[in-house]
Amino acid sequence: MLTFHGDAGLQAYDRIVNYELPAWEQLPESIQSRDFQRFVANEIGWLFPGENLLTGYMLQNYLKWELLPPVVGRKYSREHVAWCLCITLLKQVFELEQVNLGILLQRRLMPVQEAYAVFREQFKEALHFVFEALVLRTHPEAVDYPSEELAFNRLAVGAACRSLAWHLLTRIIMSSGGAERVFSDLADYCSPKLSSTELASLQNCKKTAEPSWRKE
Repeated sequence: MLTFHGDAGLQAYDRIVNYELPAWEQLPESIQSRDFQRFVANEIGWLFPGENLLTGYMLQNYLKWELLPPVVGRKYSREHVAWCLCITLLKQVFELEQVNLGILLQRRLMPVQEAYAVFREQFKEALHFVFEALVLRTHPEAVDYPSEELAFNRLAVGAACRSLAWHLLTRIIMSSGGAERVFSDLADYCSPKLSSTELASLQNCKKTAEPSWRKE
């Protein structure tokens, strides 16, 4: 599992807070099944190490359940890749039936290219909100979000992406050996990047991360 412990873990922290999905134009326009699976694994597999995120069987089921549009010929399109990235991420926190409902909603609200752009933007903002603002600054309420992000056609996507970001943080805390381990490593790693106020806040959080029953 992904952790924030050690040099590799701290590099993972940097990668998460700066990560964004590929833009629409960067998605393959036409791709075969095996290359499709490798593309998804290479793009987001590092967030869920050791997990088989997409298989040919899964793709066939997504088509059967109409989570994806029909395939023309033997190759998948850019639209398939975009939706599959969203599905693969969202199914970490939602049942596929709920993911399907969300996709249907977005399809009614906007074209697929715009829907993917919204998801990409909201996922990036959610990772920043949870990891940069909470783990590093410990004050997520201090982060400003543009008012247009509360528009009805973005609200559900934004909420879903934040759920996913919190899920990722929870997994990392558990696999890192607890919150105090995470804060301890990050305090040393991030201290050159912080103001004195931010550093004091993070160090205080580090001191108080241990459960109260262990202090008795």
